[in-house]
Amino acid sequence: TGIYDVGVLSILLPDSVYQDSVYIPAAIVYNYGVSELPFPVVCNIEDYTDTVSADVAPSTKVVVEFSEWIPNSEDSILTVRVETKMEGDLVLNNNLEEKKIWIYKNIPEVSALYQNRPNPFRDVTTIKYALRNKAKVTIEIYNVLGQRVYVWDLGVKEAGFHYVKWDGKDSRGVKVSSGIYFVRFTSGDFQAIKKIVKLR
Repeated sequence: TGIYDVGVLSILLPDSVYQDSVYIPAAIVYNYGVSELPFPVVCNIEDYTDTVSADVAPSTKVVVEFSEWIPNSEDSILTVRVETKMEGDLVLNNNLEEKKIWIYKNIPEVSALYQNRPNPFRDVTTIKYALRNKAKVTIEIYNVLGQRVYVWDLGVKEAGFHYVKWDGKDSRGVKVSSGIYFVRFTSGDFQAIKKIVKLR
């Protein structure tokens, strides 16, 4: 760690946003070094760019907020990029964070669990779901014997489209065997189940 070493820990935006709605992009930045000088933080989303000055004490993290962003694309995926730009920062591998978000035209009309993609899969598959209203969400993976092999206890999620990725491992981090599995999505009183096929 050098005198000048700052970085981005995470980007604070929902997994899905809606066209023509107003959002405040934000990020958590951390000062790994000992410098107390303020530094620029840049947020870039397609044709939107904003720069703010962050004042972060050493060994401290803060939330920085950018100006309003209104998505103008619809039914697409965009990459959000947030980067620290401290002069003299030679540790560059922690400066940039990226997050992909989905832009939709409307809030979902109904809650739903979609078929995972790809399916069948070998390494990683994406499980996408929709929430009509804000709700507590749990997603579970079961084998054909009815044994639960993995669970996401996601807490309360906003209305919209969301997703999780499954790397084919159980809760102990061990790769599961090939075969048929079931994903169960629970949101309040709503439940849905889809079949997943894991290849070798």
